[in-house]
Amino acid sequence: MRAITTVRLALAAAGACLWLGACADRAAERRQEDLEAQIIQCEAARWAGPDRLLPRLLANPRQPAGVRARAALAMGRIGEPEFVPVLLAGLGDPSADLRAGTLFALGEILDAENASLHGHQPAEPVIGPIRRRLLEDPSALVRARAVEALGKTGERRWLGDLPRLAPDPARLAGEPTWQLYAEEWAKAALRTRHPGCGPGLAALLNTPVRVTAAKVLARLAGQKALKPEVPAGLLAGLRRDADPEVRAAAVRLGSVLDPPVPDSEILAMLEDPDDGVRVNVLQALGRSRSEAAVRALVAYVDRGLPAAETGADAFLQ
Repeated sequence: MRAITTVRLALAAAGACLWLGACADRAAERRQEDLEAQIIQCEAARWAGPDRLLPRLLANPRQPAGVRARAALAMGRIGEPEFVPVLLAGLGDPSADLRAGTLFALGEILDAENASLHGHQPAEPVIGPIRRRLLEDPSALVRARAVEALGKTGERRWLGDLPRLAPDPARLAGEPTWQLYAEEWAKAALRTRHPGCGPGLAALLNTPVRVTAAKVLARLAGQKALKPEVPAGLLAGLRRDADPEVRAAAVRLGSVLDPPVPDSEILAMLEDPDDGVRVNVLQALGRSRSEAAVRALVAYVDRGLPAAETGADAFLQ
């Protein structure tokens, strides 16, 4: 009987501990929900909060990582340069996710449009710590957010070595964080109009980030910022890709190369089942203005097919 009583007491004690633990967890959840509500209010009012709530949350290592990251995001969305020092301090945090979150927020503040709005121009004391994360951080996620932040400034001087930092295509398969780095690297090349990034972008055309690479190459080539060299066989393969976004991007890229892809190679794509692909083909034919392109556009208009005016507009420009 005594043994049974002892077991019952032990079970009761264990149950009490579980109940107390559940209550503590629920109390912590409620505190986090309250902080989230306060952060949202700060965002809506576009201020740091009572007693500078947002910077205090980020700087407090006792706060949950999710709360600190959410405070960093809020400061980025508000966009005030006054938040830069506390965000820079966050770059030294042991958590890669938090370092990445603070870099994203810094990118929002350093964005060329936002900086101009606030009369704030990034300087070396701000850029230096971000560049160190780009060059030295062991996390691909952090490096991705660093190159994104520097690219958003739109200033090539902070990314003069961007071609050297091109992602290794072999690392991208099955690696989402390195794919993100590649995406942000390509966007940085576009934002800074970097003429040396052509080979690195072309190397990405046969990777999981091929859509972004093709779009960036097309934009930069169209702006005469660089003259990409893309193997004809690779471009033809992209035009046959199962993904319509890839096919559309390949058509767009081919139309702005020097020399452009011959019209004969894309005429058949007017029958592509995807609207976006056909629109890009029509635009490419309109820019070409060759005799074959004009005949194809006229026939397309005569058939009353969707988006026919797209090619006509490109022809008239």
